[in-house]
Amino acid sequence: MSQSSNPRPTVHELQRLAREAGRARRRRRPRLSRAARLNLIDAMSRWATSGLALIAGSSIFIAVSASALYPLRAAVWGVMVLAALYLARRLTKDFRAGGRSSARPFRWRANYTATLSVLSAAFGAGALILFPADAPADLGYQSLALMLAAAFGAAFLHAAHGRAALALATPSSAFILLAGLRFSAASGAGAALA
Repeated sequence: MSQSSNPRPTVHELQRLAREAGRARRRRRPRLSRAARLNLIDAMSRWATSGLALIAGSSIFIAVSASALYPLRAAVWGVMVLAALYLARRLTKDFRAGGRSSARPFRWRANYTATLSVLSAAFGAGALILFPADAPADLGYQSLALMLAAAFGAAFLHAAHGRAALALATPSSAFILLAGLRFSAASGAGAALA
């Protein structure tokens, strides 16, 4: 049997193709300089207060709306969110005022990102804490939509540091999605999805 009648490549040809493919490597983007990263940290610390205010405002509105039906649940969730907001605001205020944390901006960024994750978890947990499965659907869906918009809006305001934005958006979104699935299952819409 001749080589030309065999349409499959030989082992040597495949090895040659693999060597040639290995040469064409993608170029990585250059890493940001230290000065650029410090500039992004400064930008995030400036915009952080607006993101925290968005979370605080929507939390107060949702807690007041839900307190008519579930006052104890609203109080517990309100304390959780306000405690996490206090910690995040205190970190931001200390950094912006030139306190001890401003001498170590990368450590501040790590601490602040961890605090945002706690805030996001407390904020998103409200979707499960505030509204039991038999809660009125209109109040539940309206609050879930507001919570989701506030979480993504606050994450957008923290976009100068991608991990901080993810830390703010991901836990709350997971809780809100879980609560939305619970509402849809309780209202019968979940049976159509399953």
